[in-house]
Amino acid sequence: MDETKRLALQDIEVNFDCNTRIVELNFGTGEFLRELLSRGYFNVAGTGDVENFTECDVFLPNETHRIQDAEVVCSFNKKMPNPKDIPGNFFYGTVLKGFEPDAPIKIAHMLAEAEYKDIKVRTTTYSWRDFSLPFFLSIPAAGFLNLFGIEGPRYMVKASRV
Repeated sequence: MDETKRLALQDIEVNFDCNTRIVELNFGTGEFLRELLSRGYFNVAGTGDVENFTECDVFLPNETHRIQDAEVVCSFNKKMPNPKDIPGNFFYGTVLKGFEPDAPIKIAHMLAEAEYKDIKVRTTTYSWRDFSLPFFLSIPAAGFLNLFGIEGPRYMVKASRV
């Protein structure tokens, strides 16, 4: 599990009880949802096109009207969904970094327009999963970049409407 999902899980465990409605938008393999379920969160759902994922409620990506009751929404995709379309009061997600130096300001501005108040955007560190190299080469490459303080390839976003 990558850094952003791991940190989101830790924050959710500290701030929300097991009854909280948590939704992941466009989940891939479902590892984040499965981890929530294994930690005792039973009111979870996701939107995605994955078949044979029966551990929780799964809706098609265009069925976002069925997740309007979510308190926490997570999206760990390359692009952040339109914040105005995100239900709930809390958002955790990632955004792939581009070449725009003011991207964190733009992300925060988009969230502020959608009535988010407490907004945090930070860069991630590198992981071996960020490279298209064999495993034994990816680990030293990630370690080298992190050692010298080079920012990772994604922004981690946490925002709250309350």
